[in-house]
Amino acid sequence: AQLALNTTIEMNNLYVSRVYTTNNGGNSDGAMTLTCTATGKDGKTYTIEVRTSVLYNADGSKVTESYFKGKTIDVKGLVDAYNGDYQIALLSLNDVVIK
Repeated sequence: AQLALNTTIEMNNLYVSRVYTTNNGGNSDGAMTLTCTATGKDGKTYTIEVRTSVLYNADGSKVTESYFKGKTIDVKGLVDAYNGDYQIALLSLNDVVIK
């Protein structure tokens, strides 16, 4: 997996079961970690973390947890690592489809 760092990945049919929003008074306030589940071709359920940058709606307001939580998404992003685990870095709303 380390060889895949910073490469583009696309994943479909990720169910967003939990959302954590950064709120520590820094520049990343509003960035979110989406905890998603997906069923692999082998029938097993996998957990995938998607980390967003601070995302904005067309009207300039910040995207909030309700935009993603409980929904199924297709996402395109970069393979990233955080605290020894791999995640997908989502940089733009243009790279996610809510189903």
